[in-house]
Amino acid sequence: MGFGHLLEMRVRFLPTQMAYWLMENFDYKTSELLIDDNVKIKVTEDDVCRVFGFPKGGEEINRFLYSACNALSMQWVSLFNVRHRDNIKIKAVLDKMLGEVDGGPWFKRHFLIAMQFSLIESYPNGTVHPFVMRCLEDLNVVRKWNWAGYMLKALIQHAQSWADNGKKIFCGPILFLVLVYVDRMHMEGSNVPRTIPICVNWSGSELLQRQKLEVDKKYFGSGSLRGPIPLPAIEQLEPANVGRNVAVSFEQSPESLLRSRMLKISREIGEKARFLKSVMLEASVEHRRSLVFKECLVTCSLISGIRLVENLTESTQSEHIAAPTEVPPATVANIDTQNVCSFFP
Repeated sequence: MGFGHLLEMRVRFLPTQMAYWLMENFDYKTSELLIDDNVKIKVTEDDVCRVFGFPKGGEEINRFLYSACNALSMQWVSLFNVRHRDNIKIKAVLDKMLGEVDGGPWFKRHFLIAMQFSLIESYPNGTVHPFVMRCLEDLNVVRKWNWAGYMLKALIQHAQSWADNGKKIFCGPILFLVLVYVDRMHMEGSNVPRTIPICVNWSGSELLQRQKLEVDKKYFGSGSLRGPIPLPAIEQLEPANVGRNVAVSFEQSPESLLRSRMLKISREIGEKARFLKSVMLEASVEHRRSLVFKECLVTCSLISGIRLVENLTESTQSEHIAAPTEVPPATVANIDTQNVCSFFP
């Protein structure tokens, strides 16, 4: 259907200060991000394709006509134990989706409805209004709909509503605006590779790091503007390719593509190391002294090749752990868990 790469997204939270600044500086009348008096970023349907890889078909998605598909809407509501469709919450939709273990038609419909709620537009009370239901009758032609245009229109409509209602709650595609901004405005110290779709390149922690870089400079918009990533050839946007996350490099040379992939791999390794470090730092003294905690250190040391543990012996290892021959003997009980975290970046 052209949405499989969304499963590779790693953003779990947003840089809220940056997001608010972007909303303050987005002109919904011209669909432009106003960075300063001399720098503007025009936000278009093509940017949706770059960020999320959404299809850009010829059929318009009209959010006000979703009830026109009455039979399918009623069938969808009947799957939930509710009296009215306005009582369906996003958690219930996700539970239904995960229950479709065979990945059949209703898994795909639940997935796209959840995607609409999470990435395009939602309601602040958590109820789900399936504005895309009309697009889900025939799942073989989902790509004929203009999903990119739908997201851009939702951004403009919700930005206007946000401005008109005291700038309280924004229910539009804020992550889209954030990713457009961090991709187009480059800052020294941010080494995220530029590939399509952009959404799989950034994690929540990297967005927070980018926000910190700008906060430290005392203001947002302090980077240098760069051009948009060239969109790939049309055959690379076909379902067989997009669903497999075909990455199109900003620079098409094999060397730059290899460098981007290596940066992505090293970044992911660093993230996992920092996560492990945070787990160790948060562990209580009592937990650090436990045999289970120390055996976890042994396992991490053997898997990662990082010398978290200075010495091991066969007699003190778990029955599922095999020590490398080059590691000198010692005991698990003598592992210094207080100094382990110094091995992590």
